This record gives sequence, C-alpha cells and structure tokens, in this order.
Amino acid sequence: MLLNTIAEKHPNSFVLLLPKTRDEQNRVRDWQVLNTSRHYDEILKVAKYYRAEGMNDAVICSTCDELVVPPNESAKFVRVYYSMLTIAKVVMQIPLGGVE
Repeated sequence: MLLNTIAEKHPNSFVLLLPKTRDEQNRVRDWQVLNTSRHYDEILKVAKYYRAEGMNDAVICSTCDELVVPPNESAKFVRVYYSMLTIAKVVMQIPLGGVE
C-alpha cells in the first residue's frame, strides 16, 4: 500500500508499517499496515512487540500533522525506507546484495 493510500484509509492515526516490496534502488515501494492507533504510547507498545518478534523494519508514521512522531522513530522510518543500517551511530547504505 502506498503512503498516500494509507493516509486516506487511516486518517488522524499513528500507523505501524512494515515494508512489503522494494524498488530497484532498494527503497520501499509498498507498505503493509500492521496496526493503527490514535495514541503514540499504544502504537509504540505494538511496535516493540513486533520488533521483539524479529520484525525490526516495523516503523511508526503519522497520517496527520497534529500527531507527532518522535525524532528517533522518524529517523528509523528514513533508515528503513532507504534500506540503511546504523552501526556505532554511523548510517551506512546497504547494497542490494546485502551487507558486504
């Protein structure tokens, strides 16, 4: 599902997303909606659960300006979208073939 479609289907919400498909530059093309909530604390609990189950690419985004996602979660969204890896606080681009 595209981000604009997610915003239309889940207005005024925090949305927990997981990458579904990627393009030839390894950027996320589609997202799968795992859960939604109007409260950040609730969606964060759900995100922590999915991440503990191995879904480390689960990210939180907001579908409106009034619901603000904290900077660390916004940064995680960008890293997942662009397929970046953080090692020792340094962000690295992951090549299509994986980590070399």
